[in-house]
Amino acid sequence: MTRPLRILLVEDHVDTQHVMSRLLQSFKHDVKSASSVKSALALASTHPFDLVITDIGLPDGSGAKMMAQLRQIYNLPGIAVTGFGEEDIDFNSGFVARLIKPITLEQLERAIQTSMDVH
Repeated sequence: MTRPLRILLVEDHVDTQHVMSRLLQSFKHDVKSASSVKSALALASTHPFDLVITDIGLPDGSGAKMMAQLRQIYNLPGIAVTGFGEEDIDFNSGFVARLIKPITLEQLERAIQTSMDVH
């Protein structure tokens, strides 16, 4: 596993956010959670992060568009999480991996390692 990271987790489904946050914390990562584009951008402006893990469909916008902003402003890599396998992910927006829900612990761990290898 990679060194402990500062991770911004953006997920609007409360239960999913809680489970993913606990999983990430079990790997000793420092996790801050947001449930919307607005709250994620606010967190990113006040906390340094190494990685963004974001749902694509958020209540106030697109996780992909948000990721493009975070990539441009803070040069952060991202992992896209989606419930729809056919959804296209724009890897130019800063995503280095895509996970399809439900995700396993092994998939999450592998995606985090990939994101750190690429970035």
